[in-house]
Amino acid sequence: MGYFEDRFTPSAGARGGVAVGDMAHIGWAERSAVLVLRYWCLGQGGGDMPLCGAYDKEAQLLLSTPAVMQAAHGLCTALIGHTRRPLLHHSVQCSCIGADEACFAHLVCAAGSGARDEAMAFAMLLAHPQAALLILPQAERLGLLLHRLALQSGPNAWADFTPQARH
Repeated sequence: MGYFEDRFTPSAGARGGVAVGDMAHIGWAERSAVLVLRYWCLGQGGGDMPLCGAYDKEAQLLLSTPAVMQAAHGLCTALIGHTRRPLLHHSVQCSCIGADEACFAHLVCAAGSGARDEAMAFAMLLAHPQAALLILPQAERLGLLLHRLALQSGPNAWADFTPQARH
């Protein structure tokens, strides 16, 4: 059974935690997906989750939208039961994006924009191929909710996002 782990300094056996990007250099949808994943992992799908500095504005919006967190819970619990290995994530404050987080973000964004083949490819990178069909509808739900939230928040809702924290 797979699960999510919090890793700040990936070892050779923790390749999914290797930093592959920076939160400041990705779009709002991908950034939202990474934040939702990190906060879901922090609270393991429920309970009070503290806001953490540079991400307060974005986290407040995401965490105050129950449908987003319910969709994240559905996707993350579907992934947990079918991953090939433990999936890794960075801390909530970290501006780096780990390899597993990037894959998760691309899965959610591709699924939410209707690119099902691309989303299936990302799902198969994170989980066993036979589970990809179970994961895809959950990713579509979260992706559509994130897109809707961005439209409701306006085009500049995420413009002043400038994280400074490093792990």
